[in-house]
Amino acid sequence: MFQKNDKKRLFWLIDKYLSDKIDAQTFEQEYLGCYYAEMDFNTLMPIERTLFAELSTIVELFSPHEESHKELPGVYYTEQELRQKAMELQELRHREVDYIKKRKKPHDAFRDNDIIYSWQTIKVGRDIEVVTFDDLIEFALHFLESHPGLANQYISELMFASQDQDIDELFKNIFVSLDLEYPQKGSPAWNKEWRKWRYCLFRELVRIVENKEELLFLVDSLCADFAYPEDMISYLPSDDNATEDDRVRIVNELKLFLNEEKVRIDQGCDTLPETSIRL
Repeated sequence: MFQKNDKKRLFWLIDKYLSDKIDAQTFEQEYLGCYYAEMDFNTLMPIERTLFAELSTIVELFSPHEESHKELPGVYYTEQELRQKAMELQELRHREVDYIKKRKKPHDAFRDNDIIYSWQTIKVGRDIEVVTFDDLIEFALHFLESHPGLANQYISELMFASQDQDIDELFKNIFVSLDLEYPQKGSPAWNKEWRKWRYCLFRELVRIVENKEELLFLVDSLCADFAYPEDMISYLPSDDNATEDDRVRIVNELKLFLNEEKVRIDQGCDTLPETSIRL
């Protein structure tokens, strides 16, 4: 289950409420406890911060009692208003999920962008939570297929591991058995792989999403996963009144940035940009 400071828990609660698996009173209690006591607001996109704050106001002033609305009209929110705001946030989440479903598997995305994909890449991908368990197993399978003479106990164990199993120690043993450097967060090796992930995921985003407004919304979402790198702040949507020409210009600048980033990766850049959130 999600940690209480993870925004995914808020979205999970919204899904449970809108699917009638919990009632409004239970949602109120769980949501406010998570939002006010635990949430790391630095991990929220601007639009998420706005919508979650609006939902919080509604939740705090929600009353299921008709007499409350009659006695103090306009003070309390109805369940219809609560559900409507929750649905706005659910739709926001669905837009992100739809993109994730459409993007290529990491192995294919890295290959098609001419980027080396290795055990180190997988390790950093796990660190920044962009690698799924299925991605890990798929990479292990590709690795064994490309090394037909290799017999490795730990990779074999990984292939048969369960999704709820703690595989950190097993993962470290794979690195030792293959005599590979285990990249620690913040090290030059780790930084190189971080840049690879950022480049390939943003390339996939630009490839998949044609609508410029939708694209820039998802740029913001993906930047949040990378702790809002300062070298990408200019590509975040900052004006709700932006014209289509504005959006076209920003997208073109983003594409140019990615071209330049590919050069930096090819040259072995092993530093990270400053970020708005500590990695």
